Amino acid sequence: MVNLEFIAKSEGIATFSVSGELYNEKGERIDFNGDSIDINIGTMQEENNTQELIAEIQNNSDSLNLGILRTNHEGIMPDFNQDILEYYLVVDETVDNIDITAIPESEKAEVIITGNKKLKMGLNTIEITVSLNGNSKTYKINVTKTSNEADTNTNLETLAIEYYTLEPEYNTNITNYHVEISNTENSLNILAIPEDEEAKVKIIGNDNLKYGKNNVIVTVTAKDGITTKKYNIEVYKRNEEEEIKYQEDVNKKIEEANNLLAKKNIEVTSIEGNIEKVEDNSNNNNNKILIIVILTIVVIAVGVVIIIVRKKKK
Repeated sequence: MVNLEFIAKSEGIATFSVSGELYNEKGERIDFNGDSIDINIGTMQEENNTQELIAEIQNNSDSLNLGILRTNHEGIMPDFNQDILEYYLVVDETVDNIDITAIPESEKAEVIITGNKKLKMGLNTIEITVSLNGNSKTYKINVTKTSNEADTNTNLETLAIEYYTLEPEYNTNITNYHVEISNTENSLNILAIPEDEEAKVKIIGNDNLKYGKNNVIVTVTAKDGITTKKYNIEVYKRNEEEEIKYQEDVNKKIEEANNLLAKKNIEVTSIEGNIEKVEDNSNNNNNKILIIVILTIVVIAVGVVIIIVRKKKK
């Protein structure tokens, strides 16, 4: 079997002439009708794939959301979500342009992409703006072009709030979080430790918290002093009525848990009592058996004595 690999010199349609018998990698013969194969190369194939994606996600709504956002470079963070507006990407010094695939949910919307060509060394901002009916929504990709990727580390090793739990659990590839706090909290003690000890962390919005939604932003600036990443924490502070309802729910759950524990204890006690009864019965039976054995031995002994006495008399 011979495997052939072809490298295209340009985009378009390549035609291959084939003769003889064809087999797949399992050695099974492939039915082939004709003497040539046409293969799309480059943008034509990409355009076909894009058209398929558009057909899958687009609708006739008035949505300003993107349905798909992709680049031709790996490493964009976080994973795309139509509600997350800011993304981060690090590329090496050889990259001058970044190809963006941005497909809106609405087939009526217009998408304009700027800043993805002729990238300069350092920080570049790509903007993808979705417009419809006089309204717009802009997604941003912050691209750092560098010759030293190690100096662009903006990951946090730890992100936590004292006495509270972040939702979802912290992950370096997640930048948006949520937490609900008591109505008595006016500020939060946030622990944000960068992976690179030379990176700097700045926290704003964690003081003078109001009832309802508060936005806390943790910004990490990398060692290079240029690359940044923002971690957003939506903090919901309960009002007095909500706090009362929350405490009632907590107390109800505690009561249910205590009742369940009490029930389990009764079941355990009942089982232990039955075990004790079985042990008592077992002990009684053992005592009865012991008495019978002793009586049997006594009877046998008496019989032996009588036999011996009779023999002596004779």
